[in-house]
Amino acid sequence: MRFCLKGIIFFSTALFVIVYSIPLSFSADFTIKDVFLRNDGNELRVSFRLDEGFLERIDDIVKSGAKVNIIFYVKIMRKRKLWMDENLLMMKIKHSIKYDVLKDEFLLKFSERRSGETVVKDAAMAKRLICEVNNLKLMSTASLNESDKYYIMIKGGLNRLRLPFYLDHLLFILPGIWNTETPWKIVEFKK
Repeated sequence: MRFCLKGIIFFSTALFVIVYSIPLSFSADFTIKDVFLRNDGNELRVSFRLDEGFLERIDDIVKSGAKVNIIFYVKIMRKRKLWMDENLLMMKIKHSIKYDVLKDEFLLKFSERRSGETVVKDAAMAKRLICEVNNLKLMSTASLNESDKYYIMIKGGLNRLRLPFYLDHLLFILPGIWNTETPWKIVEFKK
C-alpha cells in the first residue's frame, strides 16, 4: 500500500510539472500579418502570413518528429445596416509540418494546393512556408456589388493539443493548453 501511494504521488507530481512546463498561452505572441487582397477582375484573392514567432515556440515539438497542423479560417462578410452581416464565404485551410529525423528534412502539406507533400531541408524556409498563404482564390467578384461594403476575417492557430490517455478530459481546468489561436484579423474592402 505504501508503494502504491508513493507511485500516485510521484505520478501526479510529474504530471503537474509536465503540464505546467507547456507554454500556457500562444495567442498573446502571434497574429495574422501582411494581409493583401487582390481583385484581378474576375476573382478575389488573398495573401497573408502567421507571425513566425509562433513556430519558434513549438520548435521542440516539430523537431521531435511530431506532426503539427496549423489551421487558418477565412471568412468574407457583407456589411448590412440594421441587420446582421451576411456570411458570403467560410473557408478552412490546413497546413501540416513534420520533421523526418532520419532524413533531416521537413515534410509540408498544404490543403489549398493540389500537389502532394513538399520536402524542404532548410528549417527557416520550412517555417516561412508553413506560416504563409499566398494568392488563395476566394470567390468570383461577379457576386459582389459595387455599392456594398465587405470585410474579410482571418484567424490562425494550432489544432487542439491532445494529451495522452484522456488526460485532456481530466485536466479540463487548464484552459491555456488549448488556447492556441490568433484573434480575428479584419480587413475592410469594396469591389
